[in-house]
Amino acid sequence: MIKKKAIKPEFVENWSCEDDVFSDFCIDEHISGPNPMKGVKILFACYKTGGYSGQGFVLFKKGRKYYEVNGSHCSCYGLEGQWSPEEVVMKELITRAERNMSCCENEYYNELNTFLQKNFVKRKEVCKKKK
Repeated sequence: MIKKKAIKPEFVENWSCEDDVFSDFCIDEHISGPNPMKGVKILFACYKTGGYSGQGFVLFKKGRKYYEVNGSHCSCYGLEGQWSPEEVVMKELITRAERNMSCCENEYYNELNTFLQKNFVKRKEVCKKKK
């Protein structure tokens, strides 16, 4: 049996850890109830800013499911109040990242594609060859 190697989380641009993500989205017990992030394992998080605007993207796993969160802002506000996880099918996310399919011309798709290729696409190819 092949033991899966744990995925090392990647934090890109303005985020360097989970606390940065939670802070910018203003996720805390006072707003979201006790332990709002219990069981959440962030895999990839990117927050790019330029001028007065910013775009954030988070990919995380909770249980056996994957979720993504998207947020953006202009100069008036930040990412607060935009933590709205959506379940994601990994195959579809990989396709979107490979083709840079985004309605908002997200600047993080290159980094996301590199992360997904390294941790999901190439890992499956290696596992298939070993069987």
